[in-house]
Amino acid sequence: MRKTILFAAMAAVAAGFASCSNDDSVIESQAIGKVQKEMMGFVANSNRQAGTRGTEITTANANTMVPSFQVWAYGAAANGASATVAPGNDYMGAAGTLVSRNASGEYFPASPVYWPEAASKLDFQAIAPATDASYQSGSPALTLDDTKKYGRLQATVVIPSAVADQKDIIFAKADAKNTDVAGVTDGKVALTFDHALSQVLFSARVASASISATINSVAVCQVENKGTVGYITANGDKYDLGVSLPVEAQKGWQAEFPIGLNASPVALTSTSAVNITAENGALMMLPQTVSAWTTAAGAAVPLTTAQTNHNSYLKIHCTVTDLGSGTNIINDQDIYIPLAVNWVQGNKYTYTLVFGEGEGAFDENGDPIVTRVPIGFTMTVNAWNAVDGGEIAF
Repeated sequence: MRKTILFAAMAAVAAGFASCSNDDSVIESQAIGKVQKEMMGFVANSNRQAGTRGTEITTANANTMVPSFQVWAYGAAANGASATVAPGNDYMGAAGTLVSRNASGEYFPASPVYWPEAASKLDFQAIAPATDASYQSGSPALTLDDTKKYGRLQATVVIPSAVADQKDIIFAKADAKNTDVAGVTDGKVALTFDHALSQVLFSARVASASISATINSVAVCQVENKGTVGYITANGDKYDLGVSLPVEAQKGWQAEFPIGLNASPVALTSTSAVNITAENGALMMLPQTVSAWTTAAGAAVPLTTAQTNHNSYLKIHCTVTDLGSGTNIINDQDIYIPLAVNWVQGNKYTYTLVFGEGEGAFDENGDPIVTRVPIGFTMTVNAWNAVDGGEIAF
């Protein structure tokens, strides 16, 4: 949906997703246990990707982007009981097992873990990044449903305000696996990671070749920064990836989340949309819905009210210049744009800013900023000049 204001904000959202995110794809990993009693390990496939701090992960960069992840293996009631894997049994430990990538692109724990007897089946769940600091609020934890013994791996997160500190948190699971079932080849268990957050980035253009814009900063303001992500949403006896936000009294709000620009500042002259987000400058945000700040000419609502009510908006520091006259329409200042937020887990949202189109920008008092002055005319017709053409004889 496009809304024409000072700039038009358009969220490009891919339609629904199944096993991977809508714009980014995912990274697949495999557990290696060649025969029973052989070691378990993990190796990344190259045909899927994931994003970390706005940078996609591929086989070529996985060594630095995903040096490790954390994985759990346990018994579920649906798998039945066995000699070594009973429902509720944490086969790889209640705190999970850290697996790290080696020079060959394979992931192994520091101490070997082996498959149980062939009749036993394990459920796996995993999370990356693996370090506790990535989550800003404690460690990821897996709990087991009291009756079905199905795992719920979750992480409570506080999204940092600095984009450089934000992480793309990804989860994976694989159920009822042993060395003899479909989906396991030579002891390899495929794990497909999904994105637990929403990604936000920006493009921009000018409405006319007669103007230019200089962008110093773009920030999303008044959105939630605290919540829990992981296997939360009930689906029959099991759980799907979801998000849980705190109750009103415990919500966390961030005044602003600045994106990383790909230039400092961005000089904008194109009437075609160009990317203004740095390769690692996209925001990694909690999925959420927030009402937009509402203000209008003649019914101004100050920005302080939006902040008190936690209504979302964009803050942009910019200069907009009329090239014909050399006049700055907006002169090196902050402007504010109401923005309704409806971010879905696993989606990448691209907002396109259109400078010099409409009057949707406001100052901190909630009054509109006129960004384009219409060109009009008054008309005066001079009297005819009377000229004597002389006589013509015939």
